[in-house]
Amino acid sequence: MDTYLGIDWMGISTTAELLEARTKQLERRDETLELAHQKLMKTRNSSVRYWDRKMAARLRKPLDSGELVLIYNKSLEDQWGKLFANRWNGPFRIIKQLPGGSYLLEELDGIELKRAYAASHIKRFYPRGRNLALLRPPEMKTEDFLKLKRKSAFFFVQDGRLMRRHSPMAQL
Repeated sequence: MDTYLGIDWMGISTTAELLEARTKQLERRDETLELAHQKLMKTRNSSVRYWDRKMAARLRKPLDSGELVLIYNKSLEDQWGKLFANRWNGPFRIIKQLPGGSYLLEELDGIELKRAYAASHIKRFYPRGRNLALLRPPEMKTEDFLKLKRKSAFFFVQDGRLMRRHSPMAQL
């Protein structure tokens, strides 16, 4: 099959030969475009299968409402001066997951963020220490939370659960 590069362009010396070569190119144009389209679709389908196979382990079960998460700060990727900057912002609380897979988030004080965030830009936040552990869950009443906060020296987080200390000095 002659291709654009398969034509002997150096051997063409007359206008008639040039017109003949260009005519052959135009005659094969539709066939070439169809072949290119088929190859493109085959490659795209192959890429989708590859991604599904290789990235299946990365897909996780959806995060629940009320869970604490961090948001990836993509704007720092291309800035050389911010090489060691903290790339994750938060924590924020999940309000709900939208049908497309993105998440609506809110500040810890309940103020909703302006936009939704893609699941790939969110990771679960694991609090540690007594101060971060006592972030009010949405289902807990404020007065119960304040009582618990006053007793915070007696509590700690283990495996994501709030546990009671036997002695305030146990954390030292």
